[in-house]
Amino acid sequence: MIKSLGIVTLVMLIVTGILGTHYWPIESLDNLTKEKIEKIISKFTELNKPIAEFSMDNRTPEMFDPQSKLPRSHLYDRKYLANLVNFANTCNGESLIKGDFKLKKTLEWHRFLCKRIKFLSKSFFSTPPYFHPSGNSFVFLAIRSGLESFQNRRWIKEHIRFLHISELRYVHKYGVKIDSGDLTISKLSLDEFKQLFLKEPIVETKKNIIVRKEKLDKNSVIRPYLIYDTKNWKSFLDDEWVESVNTSGYLCNIKYGNMCWRKKQGYIENVKKILFVVLLLTLSSLSIFIIFFAVKSIRGRVRYHKDREYALQTMAHELR
Repeated sequence: MIKSLGIVTLVMLIVTGILGTHYWPIESLDNLTKEKIEKIISKFTELNKPIAEFSMDNRTPEMFDPQSKLPRSHLYDRKYLANLVNFANTCNGESLIKGDFKLKKTLEWHRFLCKRIKFLSKSFFSTPPYFHPSGNSFVFLAIRSGLESFQNRRWIKEHIRFLHISELRYVHKYGVKIDSGDLTISKLSLDEFKQLFLKEPIVETKKNIIVRKEKLDKNSVIRPYLIYDTKNWKSFLDDEWVESVNTSGYLCNIKYGNMCWRKKQGYIENVKKILFVVLLLTLSSLSIFIIFFAVKSIRGRVRYHKDREYALQTMAHELR
């Protein structure tokens, strides 16, 4: 009986230890820190396979910068810019623009569209500035111009690195194969682009979780990003002691990436209840074991003294 109770008590102690380690991490007792969040993200990337990868190495920083897509009218003389708009719309008034060197490339583009020149300069698309004052890249404007020479699949592939990343989604229909990672990133909002451009470690979007790789690849200059399905992320966090929210206005323990992180109070409370019940059962088994052992020990001593007294009485009787 004692042996059985001992085994039961030992099993209960082991179960308590396992449950405590699995359901109630030691970290949940302390403040939430950047290092603990990084540990959770690292655990997620180890358990889940990315659906795509995205690298910034194959393009100039301008092609990722959300600022590049904003109109640049403030950089030019208003008078010359107004004359340029008029020329672009009517193909008249070219001489009124030639005084502004900053608009030289833009003027060349519109002279080409107005058929004032037959060909663009050889390095027109491959040398800066890459963007029109409207905020669109010159390669993008060329593809959207409707001119057959710029809608050729081969031409687009040769100049695709001079497109802003957000413009890639529009050239997909021309039969050009776009890397799945690039295509996913091209559909982000300008604010989400900004987070990546600033090299945030993790960015949450409506459909994806984008995590910056912990180490550089062999031939990389900038650490690439791994793209995961948001559903996998949500499912992973269901079993963790923290939660993340990509929405302003929530109470945060800490902000990391574009996400608000906080302890999952409901999770911790439920774990406390589970551990309390298991601990109570363990202590009850241990108490019963101790009481039973004590009673057994006392009975053994009483029996020992009775047997000794009987033996002494027997010896005394025989001596008589």
